[in-house]
Amino acid sequence: MLSIQTPRELLAAMQKLQSEVLADADELFTGWQSEVTRVGFEASAQNLASYLALRRHELPPLQLALMRWGLSSLGRSESRVRVTLDAVIATLGAVCGLDANTLPLYPAEHEVFRGAESLEREAHSMFGSVDTKRRTRILVTLPSEAAEDLTWMHALVKARVDCVRINCAHDDAEAWRKMIQNLRLAERERESREPIRVLMDLGGPKVRTTRRPMDEEERYLVGDKLLLTTASNLEHTSKHHRKHHGGGPAARRRLHIARTTGALAGWRERLHRRRSDRRSRPGARLGRRRDRDCSCAGQRPEDPA
Repeated sequence: MLSIQTPRELLAAMQKLQSEVLADADELFTGWQSEVTRVGFEASAQNLASYLALRRHELPPLQLALMRWGLSSLGRSESRVRVTLDAVIATLGAVCGLDANTLPLYPAEHEVFRGAESLEREAHSMFGSVDTKRRTRILVTLPSEAAEDLTWMHALVKARVDCVRINCAHDDAEAWRKMIQNLRLAERERESREPIRVLMDLGGPKVRTTRRPMDEEERYLVGDKLLLTTASNLEHTSKHHRKHHGGGPAARRRLHIARTTGALAGWRERLHRRRSDRRSRPGARLGRRRDRDCSCAGQRPEDPA
């Protein structure tokens, strides 16, 4: 653990931290720079790189030392990483009586608050203005019923929602259009406010499990391996599998996610022993429901065991 007893030791530690953070941040930003195309975003991207570089370090011992001397603990520096480091080092240098010309300049006021102001502008652009009676915005995800139930939408608007989200992983374009149409009809009663923002959350790739009938030989157990593939590869995979392994249940079981390792290994072995013990009992029922109490945490009833 870092041991810091004097302001000079703390200054040396901060200067070392700053040097490493700036080097790592410049390396990160260089990798992103060609992708930064939005006008005005470069400064925010540079600050993000600096923040990620800062979080790579073990900060608690240094933060405790800074707190002891009444200085910023860096815990609220997300929007102004570099200027915070400069300010802390400049103050420590003054405490140590060093020549000001050898220290960073204290940042100007607009540099300190530029990040917070940028964040507020972006939040207003995306979520709309905030209600004067509160500091936060209310965002509601629209359910499928919002496409048909205008009364529900009126109640939502009356509750002074600030923005709504449409989950594009559900419903379709026609339902989304009706949701927005109902929203615009309902918000006419809010004559003094700007239109409610609508955020469209695009659906991405999904992995889903399904329930399919199978006999006991086809049951999937913990530790079995499954082949996850795209639909375009499924037919080719099936043909290759039948050619090399045959088509019976035992062969299909060879198409089984890689084995769990580490902390789950012991759990898997205990589960196998429990199932073996249960199956060895006279009259033990081998149905799916009997095994459900052995399923892993978070598993749904319709998921394979």
